[in-house]
Amino acid sequence: MPDLTDLQRLLRVTPGMFVLLRPDASFTILGASEDYLRNSHSDESILGRPLFDVFPDNPSTDPVGSRTLRASLERVIATGEPDRMPVVRYDVRQPASKGGAFEERYWSPLNVPVLADDGSVEVIVHRVEEATVTSNRSAVEILESITEGFFTLDRRWCFGYVNAEAHRILGVEQGSLAGRVLWEVYPGLEGTPFWDNYHRTMDTRIKTSFTAYYANQARWYEVTVFPAHEGVSVYFRNVSDRKAQEIQREALSDLSQRLGNASDATEAGYRGAEVLGTVLDASRVGYGTVDHDSGNLFVDRDWIRADVQSLAGVTPLLAYGTFIDSLRRGEFIAIPDVRLDPRTAAAAGALEARHARSFVNVPVLEQGRLVAVLFVNDDKVRDWTADELRFIQEAAARTRSAVERSSSEAVLRASEERYRRLSEELSDAGRMKDEFLATLAHELRNPLAPIRNALRIQSLAGNDAAMIARTRELMERQVVQMVRLIDDLLDVSRLSRGLIDLKMERLSLASAVGLAAEASRPAIEAASHELALNLPGEDLVVSADPVRIVQVITNLLNNAAKFTPARGRLSVSLERGGDFALIRVRDNGIGLRADKLEHVFNMFEQVDRSYAQVTGGLGIGLTLVKRLVEAQGGKVHAESAGLGMGSEFIVCLPLAPAHEDASARKPGDERIGKTTDPRRILIADDNEDAATSLALFLEMAGHETRVASDGAQAIAIAQTFMPHVAVLDIAMPILDGLDAARALRAAPGGQELLVLALSGFGHEADKRRSVEAGFDEHLVKPVDLGALEKIVGAKSRPK
Repeated sequence: MPDLTDLQRLLRVTPGMFVLLRPDASFTILGASEDYLRNSHSDESILGRPLFDVFPDNPSTDPVGSRTLRASLERVIATGEPDRMPVVRYDVRQPASKGGAFEERYWSPLNVPVLADDGSVEVIVHRVEEATVTSNRSAVEILESITEGFFTLDRRWCFGYVNAEAHRILGVEQGSLAGRVLWEVYPGLEGTPFWDNYHRTMDTRIKTSFTAYYANQARWYEVTVFPAHEGVSVYFRNVSDRKAQEIQREALSDLSQRLGNASDATEAGYRGAEVLGTVLDASRVGYGTVDHDSGNLFVDRDWIRADVQSLAGVTPLLAYGTFIDSLRRGEFIAIPDVRLDPRTAAAAGALEARHARSFVNVPVLEQGRLVAVLFVNDDKVRDWTADELRFIQEAAARTRSAVERSSSEAVLRASEERYRRLSEELSDAGRMKDEFLATLAHELRNPLAPIRNALRIQSLAGNDAAMIARTRELMERQVVQMVRLIDDLLDVSRLSRGLIDLKMERLSLASAVGLAAEASRPAIEAASHELALNLPGEDLVVSADPVRIVQVITNLLNNAAKFTPARGRLSVSLERGGDFALIRVRDNGIGLRADKLEHVFNMFEQVDRSYAQVTGGLGIGLTLVKRLVEAQGGKVHAESAGLGMGSEFIVCLPLAPAHEDASARKPGDERIGKTTDPRRILIADDNEDAATSLALFLEMAGHETRVASDGAQAIAIAQTFMPHVAVLDIAMPILDGLDAARALRAAPGGQELLVLALSGFGHEADKRRSVEAGFDEHLVKPVDLGALEKIVGAKSRPK
């Protein structure tokens, strides 16, 4: 480096304003031109001193000049390249002789490096040109007075002049941007409309205007970029509030459309949350309905950001702590930072784990009652604005309306569907009822025709004992068939109303299967079927009504026989299945379609009606099976591989616990013995044929009988006849059976009289009324004559 004295002598005579600086931390002044010394009100005493000590900033203004110059000099050292600065204000102190005040000055500097052989910066030449003071002062006054932010950028994208409004909008200290590179200060601008439009104006020298969102600040800016002599000039405004209102208006319009298209209440709640979450850039948003009975908030579906886990479900209202009281009063809960708010600080960790560093809860009230809550969570600190809260409230109100509308529509649709289904069921029930009544009439006429014929034959047979015996057997068979039909109907009715009386006891299933097979043998043999019984070595014992279990197996066998073409194969198998006994009734008959398996037990159901019309039946046998089995704690279901593949019905009954001293009863063990002790029996029935036929039977058994056609006549006959037994029909004219029984009981000797009720009704309520009137037994028509004879012989006590 040359001697400083010689260098200064050389610089003094060189035209222009420049100063030589050492590239050290203080930027020491090595030399200065005469023009520079004169215009800066200095002399050669500045040589060897730090630049910024000699030329300090005006303390009454922002120190932008020194910061801007220092930043430029540091860039020269770092890059080894010249650096031209934008016009900058750098006030100069006047000489003490002139008062020493600062003088407003504007400069256009150029800093040029002098490089050593190794490429390092040896000296910096700081050359300046003074800008027109008046024009720049006017320009600065204008730029400082405008309500828009303004700054200049040179071709290296370094900030030059930045007005006060720009500092305020950007939230930075005055002068902190001077000389710094735009993209380094705001790296989030790259790849955005800011980057594209700034470069477009810099390259094409054409003005551009745009509105864009800067994510790093979560703000919208309205920007105009002008080409300038050394780069570009930028005017900008923060329009976030206005843009947010526009976006919110559009979002609410979009929300209304989405809510209108929502298929149900759950979707409506989600659509409201979805719009809020997208517009507010939240982490999680949910709409929940309040159930005051359970004290819970129900969120069917929440909107969540991609990296957030759903927390939809049930939340106790108590989990809201004291906030629930505020929500019930209709107050918003808006927390900018859960760590700082004293109401949430203790639970901040748990809240942040749910992505709620900040959150809003908006209550929805109807008639002063909290009905819903809409919540918005954000995993960043957030100062919720009044516009945002209004937006959330409006979205909550619209969502509530849509949820209620969807719920009402769903209820209406469900009601309409129920009405349609019931209409179809009623229509089907009506059709099935008509078909059933037609079938019933047919099934009842079938036995009546041979009975009528047999009666006519007997009237013509004279003393032909063989013919009379044949016709009697025929009539007995037909009467049994009619009784079976009527009994099935009555059993179904009683089971439907839970009125059937089951006599539960330990029962051997093997014996029940044997009796059922015997009972079904006529139907099986009539179709030339084969029947195989597969019984296990062990005796499977259940707790059940023996008569009803035999009835179940008999019905299943009869059904199999009916729906299996002639010479088919039927089987009954017993097996243990854990703690249950399984009764399997299988056939190789017409089979069942898969869609009919669940309907085959329905009342009056005829799976193949054309086949049923040929084979007969009312279509209630399987209904009776199902209800009898379920009434005894069991289950029954049907299986079939399809049409033509046969069917299998499986009855599942719980096994009875083992008892060492208890032996299973085998149904059919009872034997009815004839009475040898004749009785006087009074019979009262307004059906003369029924009363007469019963009297004839009892007389043939050796008893003496009298017949009455109503209750009053029965009482009169009893006074002279002095019966041991009174058999009274309940429904008689003049005086019914109930009142007649009370009168007979009240008469002398009435307490020793055996009084039996006859009725077509066999419900428990009917039996109870009979007992209350003084009857000893309630017998359901048609009476089993053997059972009647047994009762008379066992219970009557003659004087």
